[in-house]
Amino acid sequence: MLATVVYLEAKAVDDALELFDVLMTNDLLARANRESRDEKARRYPAVSRDAGKLAGEALYLADDEDTALAEWYRSLAENNIPPREALPRDLSRIDLDVEVADLSTPERLASLNLLTPTPDRRGWSRFQKAGERLHRDGWAGIVAPSAARPSALVVCLFWPGPVMDGVQPVPPPVVWEETPTPPRGMRT
Repeated sequence: MLATVVYLEAKAVDDALELFDVLMTNDLLARANRESRDEKARRYPAVSRDAGKLAGEALYLADDEDTALAEWYRSLAENNIPPREALPRDLSRIDLDVEVADLSTPERLASLNLLTPTPDRRGWSRFQKAGERLHRDGWAGIVAPSAARPSALVVCLFWPGPVMDGVQPVPPPVVWEETPTPPRGMRT
């Protein structure tokens, strides 16, 4: 009888220690994840604020690699993110076969009461409202001047989800492991 009590007492201590270990591990991991998420939100408030609004709603493409780089650097500067913290990054070519509204000239932008985009957030709400209206009108996206390279174009696709008819990545992607050299003609 004494052996059974000693065994059960040892088993209870083992179970308590195991439960304590599980609780501490879960609590510490959950707290670390929360603190990491909160720290990122404090460090990059614009990214955190816009992530919910933009996730799954739009896909931004550039007409060439230099424009993609310029837009990437513009976005990083706007959100105060050091380039090394945004690497590695994949750059993929995309074949498009979709109808987009052509806002590539100042006259076409003006028809929607828009100015040529600049690399700051102050004018983006007008573009977002115009994009929402064009999306309701049945357009798959827009083509417009790049805010980061005014001589180049970008496409903003109104992204319905993980798959979109007429949008096909062309493998293989270019992987940026190191900070790329900023392109000429870029504005941030």
